[in-house]
Amino acid sequence: MSSPGLDMKTSALQAVAAAVGRGDLPGAANEANAAIRKGLQHPVFFNARALLFQEQGRHPEALAEYEKALELSPNDVVLLNAIGLSYVRCERFTDGISALDRSLKIMPHAATYFR
Repeated sequence: MSSPGLDMKTSALQAVAAAVGRGDLPGAANEANAAIRKGLQHPVFFNARALLFQEQGRHPEALAEYEKALELSPNDVVLLNAIGLSYVRCERFTDGISALDRSLKIMPHAATYFR
């Protein structure tokens, strides 16, 4: 039997994923914001917000959200790649290279996945 908190998190994750799947990044960010306000924590919630900021050209804000997601999932190669690209968009090239290098240390063949 699952706990109410787990059910809330699962429901919120499903709502965010459905919105992203529809290409509704504002809706995904709204769902993520609602989950975070309820005290729920998951990298997907911060990632959804980052995607919206990135789409809006708000790269420093996107970077901050990706970094919050990474705190919850420190070895997530996809997040590290997103962070690396966000650093580049913010013209922080050395930081971008560091993030991408870190992802390659975790998953040496990652570059072939992100071509």
